[in-house]
Amino acid sequence: AVVGDRYKPLKDPSAYATMLAEAPADTISVVKFTAPWCTACHRSAAKLDFVAKTWSESVRSRARFYRVELQRAGDGDGTMKRFYQSRNITQMPYVEVYVGSTRLDALVLPPSRVRVLNAVLDEAKAALKVIRVRRLRRRVNGALRANRAAQRVLEREWRLQERRRHLTRLFMQLGARRRAVFRGRAGLDPDRAESARQRHLAWDQQWAERQRAVVAERGRLERHKRRLARLAAPTSS
Repeated sequence: AVVGDRYKPLKDPSAYATMLAEAPADTISVVKFTAPWCTACHRSAAKLDFVAKTWSESVRSRARFYRVELQRAGDGDGTMKRFYQSRNITQMPYVEVYVGSTRLDALVLPPSRVRVLNAVLDEAKAALKVIRVRRLRRRVNGALRANRAAQRVLEREWRLQERRRHLTRLFMQLGARRRAVFRGRAGLDPDRAESARQRHLAWDQQWAERQRAVVAERGRLERHKRRLARLAAPTSS
């Protein structure tokens, strides 16, 4: 394998900015800044590639590796040179380590200091663990809040059902009491029971009379309409 092929190339500053903007919060990003004429970069390349291989194959590391290369011939307008200067890169290989889009560390890694990158990546992995714990805690708290809200809804429904059952029992008791009063078995003295029965009978008679009056009035209106219709109809000569 070609040394450094585990580092995905970022060809210009816009690709670098896009990579950081789209980096998930639970991902480690390692960016290596090199140049073809840098002797220390060539000497550190094999060790840096081994670090990338080790961490890329780790399932839970979620580490991604990139490289930015300064070219003398391919940088016609000096964009990459200005980009390196804006980041104060004076020695190479220069490595930045990000957790999500937040820079955790930036360091120069000659061959004798490449092992420091493993320590920085361990620190980044610990930071990822904190992020995952916080995310899990937010999910648990959200689930607990949803559970409490659902429990409140269930309690409200239960109270409404209890009220409905209570009202149903009241209506049944009132109906039974009315029937008992109407039949003269209300537990009262006979005179009061008879008086209540007579009142209910009078109410029923009044209701029946009103219903009969309404029916009779409707009949009169219908007959009147038919009579008017006959008078309005044209007579045949």
